[in-house]
Amino acid sequence: MLEKLYRDGFLDYSKLIIKYAKSLGLNAEEAFILIKILDNYLKFNTLSLESLQEEVLITSNKMDKTLANLM
Repeated sequence: MLEKLYRDGFLDYSKLIIKYAKSLGLNAEEAFILIKILDNYLKFNTLSLESLQEEVLITSNKMDKTLANLM
């Protein structure tokens, strides 16, 4: 059900992530990356780390570390 709400655009995940970032154990950078991942997945139905890295303008080392923390 949540996935359907997400895909149909009824779930404002960015507000939820920002509001509950601390409860989710996310720092600001991780929250931002997670929002961008979800945005890109809605647009392209896939995850491209290269395009994500270009969009958020962080180093690949920092991106790898942030993605590892999110996982």
